[in-house]
Amino acid sequence: MAGARFISRGIDDNSNVANFVESELIVSSEKHLYSYVQIRGSIPLFWEQKQKGLNNIISIKRPENLTKHVFQKHFIDLLVEYDRVQMVNLVKKRNEQEKKLAEALISLLTKSKIPGVQHIWYDFHGETHGDNFHRVNELMERLKEPAS
Repeated sequence: MAGARFISRGIDDNSNVANFVESELIVSSEKHLYSYVQIRGSIPLFWEQKQKGLNNIISIKRPENLTKHVFQKHFIDLLVEYDRVQMVNLVKKRNEQEKKLAEALISLLTKSKIPGVQHIWYDFHGETHGDNFHRVNELMERLKEPAS
């Protein structure tokens, strides 16, 4: 699902998310070869975001029971490709619109019980505001824990 970050959102009926990107960092030496793969994409729910005045209004377009199958398939496809998934959710906790989207994600993820998927909600802007960029080290520590 291609599209500008603020236009195309969510997941489609084939379990593809909007704005999906894969980046790989490869480091090699004489004895070792390391690869770190990072993927990003839209929150895998059926949702949209519309501008209303100065505010963005987020609406979830399908209930959990009509989303669960494609949601689970999305993560199963990721697990087949990458073996484990550590999802870092950067949604702002203080923004009620974004928070409701993140809570819907967490609810469906909890009910789906997909082994190998770890969810970390890290409000990047809230945590690193001002001179607190060093707090990103807390996120890095949490990422050292393997996905279950």
